[in-house]
Amino acid sequence: MTPKLRKLLINTGLVLLLGTALFGRLIYMNLRAPDPLLPGFTQYDAATFAAAQQGGRLILADVYATWCPTCLAQHHALESLLAENPYPDVVKFRVDFDTDKDFLTAHRVSTQSTILMFRGRQELSRSIGLTAPDDIRRQLELTGQALDLSDLR
Repeated sequence: MTPKLRKLLINTGLVLLLGTALFGRLIYMNLRAPDPLLPGFTQYDAATFAAAQQGGRLILADVYATWCPTCLAQHHALESLLAENPYPDVVKFRVDFDTDKDFLTAHRVSTQSTILMFRGRQELSRSIGLTAPDDIRRQLELTGQALDLSDLR
């Protein structure tokens, strides 16, 4: 092997190693399969969401992007929090940050990993980037306490 070829191979290997170290997670987040919907969640659909609002239901909307590491952590936190279905009367939607632009515009959502709570058409609370189950639970409970909603406790 010539010195030039050896140097080229070493440099190429170093570039690949550095690229994987710097961008590996980003590549993984863009190539991995989307997370399945959590039990009790419905993929956002404007008509279904409007029907839930019309009925005055409590609504949790999780704005999610498959490429977002914070959304993935939030997905696991929601999965842990909702495993025992502590909020059976809450209608839960997953809103796709990349495709559900009508929702994002209507509710002035500018970033993924946003959780919104509604009572009918009224927005009750909004949190961004919460990834710990206890933090999300606290946010839901504060929303319930502020309105004295027994169905959120």
